[in-house]
Amino acid sequence: MSLPSKLLAGPVAGMILRQAQDERNWFLNGEEKRANLSPLTLSLSKGERHTTSGIRREKMTETTPVLGGIHHVAYRCRDAKETVEFYREVMGMDFMLAIAEDKVPSTGAPDPYMHVFLDCGGGNVLAFFELPNAPEMGRDAATPAWVQHIAFKVESEEGLLAAKHRAEARGLSVVGPVHHGVFKSIYFFDPNGHRLELAWQFGTASQMAQLKAVAEDMLEEWSRTKKAPRHAAWLHEKIAAET
Repeated sequence: MSLPSKLLAGPVAGMILRQAQDERNWFLNGEEKRANLSPLTLSLSKGERHTTSGIRREKMTETTPVLGGIHHVAYRCRDAKETVEFYREVMGMDFMLAIAEDKVPSTGAPDPYMHVFLDCGGGNVLAFFELPNAPEMGRDAATPAWVQHIAFKVESEEGLLAAKHRAEARGLSVVGPVHHGVFKSIYFFDPNGHRLELAWQFGTASQMAQLKAVAEDMLEEWSRTKKAPRHAAWLHEKIAAET
């Protein structure tokens, strides 16, 4: 039950509520002193919920976070210098900055690290930690190597093929292009064993809308059966026809 719709009954109560909410906004903006606020406003600012039968002290429902995108994604690396050189040379990324500490700021643990940040385009940042005192890094043996990966956008099929040529020229084994119906991808591994994907998306707005329209039903069926749903069979037919 939302606070504004059921808080109090009648037009007078509604007027009081609006006044209290206005005062609360002033309070949050620091334009009014707490001592000048009404008891109703103060209780609203504390997250109390009001009903016609009285006041119940409950936390109001929190608002959904408004996200502006991914600030950065961080992974572990074996060697920070080698990793920066790989992403700069193979992927064309700019080395933005490095942060090094002897203690972990968030936990206080005495664990020296080098934290490097790379610009991967579009306002996105890829970061890595080198941890010289930690056990040698590995991977989740229960998860196939193709599952966990980082995917980057390219703007055209020509760009995708050029990236494949550049990676192969530096001795990397590249899979693809692989046709996924609405985008094509190539895959290879970085020096740390992280699988990388470069993807060129060409799906139309209509095709993407079709996929979104059946996404909930596909997830529900998968949750019940653990078998691949066929709601988007047209996508597989498209792949077969164009491959």
